[in-house]
Amino acid sequence: AYGPGLVKYSGYTTAFSSAILGLIPNSTYYAVVLARNAYGIETATRTLGSTVTYAADPASAASTWTAVSSVALTAAWDANGNPVGTRFEAILSTAALPNALPANLTVSTYPYGPPAVSFAALTPDTTYYLSVQAVNHTGIPSVRTILGSTITLASPPVPSTAPFAGIFLTSMTVQWSSGTNPAWTQYRVDAATSSDYGGTLLSTSWEAFTSTTVSGLAANTTFYLRVQARNSVGTRTAFLPIGATATLANFPVDGGNPFPMVGLSSLTASWATAGNP
Repeated sequence: AYGPGLVKYSGYTTAFSSAILGLIPNSTYYAVVLARNAYGIETATRTLGSTVTYAADPASAASTWTAVSSVALTAAWDANGNPVGTRFEAILSTAALPNALPANLTVSTYPYGPPAVSFAALTPDTTYYLSVQAVNHTGIPSVRTILGSTITLASPPVPSTAPFAGIFLTSMTVQWSSGTNPAWTQYRVDAATSSDYGGTLLSTSWEAFTSTTVSGLAANTTFYLRVQARNSVGTRTAFLPIGATATLANFPVDGGNPFPMVGLSSLTASWATAGNP
């Protein structure tokens, strides 16, 4: 008897080696050999020692990216037949893999764990590429499997200490801070006449700047403004309220009869609204 584990037989051969098939990846196997003569009489067994099979290459899972935020992500893959206790090593990079960039992040499931890892302290709105390999019990790695890429979310904009950079008759310039977002992150500003943004609503185009001018506003009218960011695939952040302020009033103009009444000790002056509400 060879113990309670999985037993595999090679069958008899006249050669001095034999392939044994159907083994489990990353598993320890103990081998014995015996001989038999032409009449089927067998010798005692001779122990050949033990060895560990290679780990199988990890495979892509149905959903690689199980959680993605602006600064962290979690990825998973298929163990591809590797048993529980197999160690996996994942590399995350901002460039297509394989590469040897010193800034690459490496996470191991050491000493063992499920086929999944998490990375933190990432940059918002940035493309990350992932690869993973399995390592058998003797430290021999499998071929590295490329698992594709994803883009982290953008971070919400951060308030500026001086959000209103310019107030005019029919426009206003506002600004905010990008926070930890990279230079290519885009932003859009909404301006509305109602604090719930249900009234007149004007929106700027998406731009990779941290200030913009909202045009087409009515004179002497209070507007509420907010800004949001989006990452490179268009996923938007929550809104940052910028605040509320009013456009300037139009300068009064001559209404055609500036003094409709003049008396001994009083007079009446008149002018036109010039479009002011």
